[in-house]
Amino acid sequence: MSLEFNAVRDPLIRYLTEIDWNYLDPKELVEHRGKISELFLLPILRQKIKELNKGVMETDEQVDEVIKKLRNVGANLTGNQDFRQYLRGEKTIYAKKEKREIDVRLIGLDKF
Repeated sequence: MSLEFNAVRDPLIRYLTEIDWNYLDPKELVEHRGKISELFLLPILRQKIKELNKGVMETDEQVDEVIKKLRNVGANLTGNQDFRQYLRGEKTIYAKKEKREIDVRLIGLDKF
């Protein structure tokens, strides 16, 4: 690995672990993905969506709907904008129980 790579990677890992993110080495990433082509760490993503949307997302079906929407984000400028909106909690999902659209949280921004 290059010196430049370490100069960027190491401080970023240090910062994120200081705000309670968990660092996973490359071997752990493959284990969580199940296959190298999987975009998301599905067990972790499902768990975090449930935790961050407690009381709002009651079913696995709702969580899977969010994951489906994330997978369908386009690989273009519009897709980048859509994904940014998901990260900011600006995208919604229909909650059948409440009969209304609710915001989807993907990041606990209270840590920042």
